[in-house]
Amino acid sequence: MKRSVILLLTAALTLMTATSVLADATDDLITKYYQDILDRNPGLPEVGGWRSEVDRIVTLGIDVKEVFIALGKLFFNSDEYTLQSKDNSAYLTDLYQTFFDRLPDQGGFDFWKDLLDQGLARNVLFNFFAFSDEFRLFMEARLGVSSSSPENDLINDHYRGILNRMADTDGFNGWLEMMHDAQCGGAAAVRTLSLQITSGFLQGPEYALRGRDDVEFLEDLYNGILRRGATLEEFNGWIALMSQGMTREQVLQSFTDSPEFQLRVQEVIDAADTDACPIEGSWVGTGVSTTPFDFEGDPCGGFTLNMTVVNNQMTGSGTAGPDTFIVSGSVDTNGTLNGLAEIQGTPVATFEGSLTSTSASGTWQDFFGCRGTWSATKQ
Repeated sequence: MKRSVILLLTAALTLMTATSVLADATDDLITKYYQDILDRNPGLPEVGGWRSEVDRIVTLGIDVKEVFIALGKLFFNSDEYTLQSKDNSAYLTDLYQTFFDRLPDQGGFDFWKDLLDQGLARNVLFNFFAFSDEFRLFMEARLGVSSSSPENDLINDHYRGILNRMADTDGFNGWLEMMHDAQCGGAAAVRTLSLQITSGFLQGPEYALRGRDDVEFLEDLYNGILRRGATLEEFNGWIALMSQGMTREQVLQSFTDSPEFQLRVQEVIDAADTDACPIEGSWVGTGVSTTPFDFEGDPCGGFTLNMTVVNNQMTGSGTAGPDTFIVSGSVDTNGTLNGLAEIQGTPVATFEGSLTSTSASGTWQDFFGCRGTWSATKQ
């Protein structure tokens, strides 16, 4: 008894210590952002406010590294930073100190400064630092290894990259619920919703109020859609196309049709938790016979099937040659189905099988000696 109590107290103390260490590390990083970007120490209310915001975003299932990328974007684009009127050298040094926790090496500094001096947008250069492996490793050394699901990242990227803010809880959860439903619906549903999310953010009133010009619009696409920087030639190429009449809608379609973005969408498709998807809904399928003849020597045939599953009950109908039959049955919590087919109230066949969130299959046997298999897909 005493040993159990000691073990429980030790575990609780260890958890409290780990939580305290993580909170201290978070506070240190917030303070570092103020010092490296805004050149001042934060007040205690500022640290506490951002710590609460970090905690809130992490509870949404967003990787803490993503939170600090968004925080950096907010700080670098804030009025307080803009009013400092820093030149390219100072801006570049701030990026190195913020994301790499070091002063720039001469080779890297000269390379990036030359691009800035040639006209590369600062927010494009920001992406190279924020999405770099060096920043990832720095954050993991400070806060530990963490990650988030592809669908969470995809949605969060729109808040940070397009709206330049942290995700609000209700909005994020609403989009995430829709994405989980789409994942249950299959690849086409995920692709469709991904485009709807992008269009919804870029065509919504909040984005319109930002008053973004073409350069800023492209900055947002690279950050929110592709999660990367761009070469000066690549970026200027898009600007040239837009100056020649290419619309924002056409540019957006080029970004969302790109292999880069479609790879991100495919990762969302592959991450679907089909075990958590509901089996309720409409199903369409067919049955085939594995026996050539019934007891009387008549040929066995196949059938079509339409069924609906609601509250673990299955109902529907089908056709077998000239005959129409009614089906009914039950589906247990494991997705196991047992059913009966009737014609004008007379039982004519039984069938069994299993359902997942997207497909169903099993066997059937009628009362005349025919038997076979059936399969269906969720609509």
